[in-house]
Amino acid sequence: TLLFWHDETWVNSGEEKHSIWIDNSGHGRLRKRDGQGPRLAISPMLSKDGIHESTVGIWETSKEHNMTSARFVNWISEAVGTLRAENVNSKICIIVDNAPWYNELAEETKMSKRAWVEAQVVQRLNDHQVPYLDIYTKAELLELADAYAPKKVFKTDVAAAKFDVDILRLPVRHCVLNPIELAWAEMKTFIRNNNVTFSLKDVSVWAKAWLTACDM
Repeated sequence: TLLFWHDETWVNSGEEKHSIWIDNSGHGRLRKRDGQGPRLAISPMLSKDGIHESTVGIWETSKEHNMTSARFVNWISEAVGTLRAENVNSKICIIVDNAPWYNELAEETKMSKRAWVEAQVVQRLNDHQVPYLDIYTKAELLELADAYAPKKVFKTDVAAAKFDVDILRLPVRHCVLNPIELAWAEMKTFIRNNNVTFSLKDVSVWAKAWLTACDM
């Protein structure tokens, strides 16, 4: 089985050393930036051979950690297709943590909501061929819908399954089991050591350069 560990991190255009910046010639100055500014999200996978370059995702985000289930599913849909094309006959497994964007349920397996009107609950029961009586109240219908709720299926898993790729989730709060976590401090140090323009475009170049050279 080919194993790929995935995680994401964020870097800002204002990344620089925390105290004094010094270039390779020995010239330096006091820190001018606060480390903020426009932000990039970086989404790579790590295998035994290092960072898998052809599936690295880098995109601009807001100051918040702007990762959503839709964005992640779009990325992984392309990534698993690439992995399968490169490894036609191999069993592939991607290891992720339990971030919310990995765990959004597929629409057909989401639990019924208390805010639903009765007609929506009835439709859910009909969709899953669950018998009920017309005299049931909305509360009773909701209880029945929850009792017969289908097995949870995650959008991430559905996208990966299209290319016969498995998703394995690490236990909650066990990110130490993901070796790619060790990469982020090294990558950000590299960016801070080389970031003199404070341009998001250049930060992206330095991030890609480090990922390409990474030999974890």
